[in-house]
Amino acid sequence: MHRPAHQADPGTGRHAASTTSRAGWRSRGLRPGLAVLTCLTAVIASVALSPTVAAVEEVSNGTFETGTSGWIATPKDDGSAPVALARVSGGHTGSYAARVSNTAASTATTVLNDAPNSVPSTTAGRTYRATAWLRASQSNTSLVLRLLEFNTSNALAASKQGYYAATDTLWHKITVDLVAPRSGDSIDVNALAWDLGAGRSFLVDDVSVVPLTTTEPAASTTTSGVLPAQGTGALFGYYGAGGADPSTMESKIGRKFDLIHYFKDFDATNNMWPTSAMLSQAAAGRIIHIGWELVSYDGSYDSALQPAPGASSVDRSGAAQKTWTYRQVNSGSLDRYLDAVATKVKATPSYKFIVDIDPETDDRPDIGGTAKIRAAAGTRTDYAAAYRHIVDRFRARGVTNVVWAWTMSGWTASDPSKAWSLQQLWPGPNYVNIIMWDPYNHKATDWHSFGQMVAPFYNAIRGGLLDPVDTTAKKLPMGLGEYGCIADPRRPDWFKAIPSQIRSYPGLVSLGYFNSGSWGALGDSTSIAAFGTAGKDSWFHTRF
Repeated sequence: MHRPAHQADPGTGRHAASTTSRAGWRSRGLRPGLAVLTCLTAVIASVALSPTVAAVEEVSNGTFETGTSGWIATPKDDGSAPVALARVSGGHTGSYAARVSNTAASTATTVLNDAPNSVPSTTAGRTYRATAWLRASQSNTSLVLRLLEFNTSNALAASKQGYYAATDTLWHKITVDLVAPRSGDSIDVNALAWDLGAGRSFLVDDVSVVPLTTTEPAASTTTSGVLPAQGTGALFGYYGAGGADPSTMESKIGRKFDLIHYFKDFDATNNMWPTSAMLSQAAAGRIIHIGWELVSYDGSYDSALQPAPGASSVDRSGAAQKTWTYRQVNSGSLDRYLDAVATKVKATPSYKFIVDIDPETDDRPDIGGTAKIRAAAGTRTDYAAAYRHIVDRFRARGVTNVVWAWTMSGWTASDPSKAWSLQQLWPGPNYVNIIMWDPYNHKATDWHSFGQMVAPFYNAIRGGLLDPVDTTAKKLPMGLGEYGCIADPRRPDWFKAIPSQIRSYPGLVSLGYFNSGSWGALGDSTSIAAFGTAGKDSWFHTRF
């Protein structure tokens, strides 16, 4: 549901209502618009599947024994100003290697890039393993091997990179595995050095990319013990204004909530999740639902774990806000922060989390929405790639107690002309465990029952709105990340009708009432009692 701006909830910074073309570059294998990635501080772990390697080499000239054909070098990561590439003696296994030099007048990220892209056409689900040997001409050089998957529209579909902080001038092997999310894409191979000093260089040899003989198995959904089976019931969840303790409301309605909703920014100085309040609720058996926003609520950040936010705009209330961008995520510059959060989550394996990434990013100004800060974070396809990157990062760290939600505002689903927007935002197969949206009955002169409020988005997804990008999406469980009803004499009956109406939507397995703002705040005892009556129905007792 499309909602106007509301004031921020006290104590959280969360707003109560919320929620380059590469034409001409493809033959060179470089993607313009990739920012200079100078903040990478951690290795992206490669998760091997232990399959055998197919005897198919995708790189036509990875040894440089006969020259440097199929490669170009550039002193800038955005692909501009390519320079001559040198073949020099002293290879890793053979007689020669490629030497890439920073010919700029100052420090710059310097790249060796395949041209054209080494993998001309991917197979969805297949793992492509890249290896390369890199050697710096000076110590304390950050060496990187990167794979970038581009679709036929020249948009970034996926990326992975491996990193080695070389403290010496020896050869070092870097390995990267990329699981292709789509078929028919191409994969670009880059070997690079971050912040290479002016006049400095690095060597590259024995570059290889091979598809593995097995494909990536479907990702485990990790929903066991978290989400009810479709058609058997739904979680009864709650968000209290400002992240308020839910126990007061629980005492009023006479039951315990299954799920408690929180919002958390990306600022590592602002008590990374899971916070002590979240853990306290989880210890009582509740599921923790986190709206993980790429913003910094107060503009702060931890320079030891993350770069400064890369963009700024205004939130729905009109207040200035800073956000990290999806390209910063995709570049790997936030990996150390992501790893720190993943480590905290993994340390509490018995606690269950539902996590959505930048919720309501569909509510964009270019289609009539109000979420300017989401648009400032990047394009829809950049968002989808960032979503995959974050999920992959947690999986690589062995995190198994997170259910990944894709949470939209949902109002766009009622307009078929805007289907493309949701399709571009979709991360792809095996990344999302539950599809959520945030509908509201917010207008007294256009009153909607619970069922009428839910139907447009639910029916659009179940009817195959996402089929052009993923035919399996319509089978996923669904949930209301937020929902609410304005104060009105009809509201108590609205609540009481929920149990009978939700049974017409068997895929709906989670509800999270948003007790905040003008569209949902529960201020009258009659509505609270009716809310409790709905929550006592057997459909909402899958956990307690």
